[in-house]
Amino acid sequence: MEKIPYEGILKELGYYDLEPLKPSAQKRVFKAKHPRFDGTIIVKIGSYAYPKKKLDRIEREVLISKQIKSEYYPTHYDFRTFEDKKVFIIDEEFIDGRPLSDCFKEFNSFLEILCFTKELVEALEILWDLKIDPVHRDIKPDNILVTSEHHPRIIDLGIARVLTMKSLTETGEGTGICTREYAAPEQLFNRKDEIDYRTDQFLLGIIILQLLIHRFYRFGDNIEDNHPFNPELVRNKNSIEENIRENIWYRNILEEANMLPVKSLIEKLLEPETHKRFTSIDKLKETINACIKELV
Repeated sequence: MEKIPYEGILKELGYYDLEPLKPSAQKRVFKAKHPRFDGTIIVKIGSYAYPKKKLDRIEREVLISKQIKSEYYPTHYDFRTFEDKKVFIIDEEFIDGRPLSDCFKEFNSFLEILCFTKELVEALEILWDLKIDPVHRDIKPDNILVTSEHHPRIIDLGIARVLTMKSLTETGEGTGICTREYAAPEQLFNRKDEIDYRTDQFLLGIIILQLLIHRFYRFGDNIEDNHPFNPELVRNKNSIEENIRENIWYRNILEEANMLPVKSLIEKLLEPETHKRFTSIDKLKETINACIKELV
């Protein structure tokens, strides 16, 4: 990321009580206050000096955010560019929650994990159902906030793709834009024509299995230790990305008797070929509800 005095620029523009948060795609993120808004907000700032495509992505993120009206997503407040400084600023609602990556250990049962999963699907369905047909493409523990009541809130639509708009990733690029440890095969191989809501399903499958492994087996304290494609779990020398590409993940866990209620769900979500995942959102929700019913 460019060495630009982002915090100084924000102060110059009237923001105060700035608290740096974990950066998101292409942006620095702060909890802050500003006279134009009541209370605490989130402000995101980044440079668009080069390349032009970078600002195109931000404008696309804003386009999607403005259309979403749901408690599962932060409310979009404002988007501004400053030509003299070559920076953009996004103001949005502050959500009081912690990243899922910081609270894996708080999910203590199958039922809690599946109910959380059900809400995640409901949240993603709002995104999938928009008329412009976007997909998130970056569902990962850092992009999911967990409220004190254990409800999910999805943040950072920075690499969401609008299926009816021109792709911003070049076809010839070896890997599509993604977080490589939380990417579907079609993203890693840049098979753009296959990217749709089923891509988000694969990422959802990683997170569900990661929660289950962390809760019931705890191979380590870090969430990476419990990643289903972790080479230490599958006992090879690949990276997580290479194991995703080669469809090598910790299947042994699904042979445990207590995993039977979710076995078919996980296997279908983690299918390497998109056409073998759930072909409808309704079918996905029905399967999750059946898993929950079996446990109640």
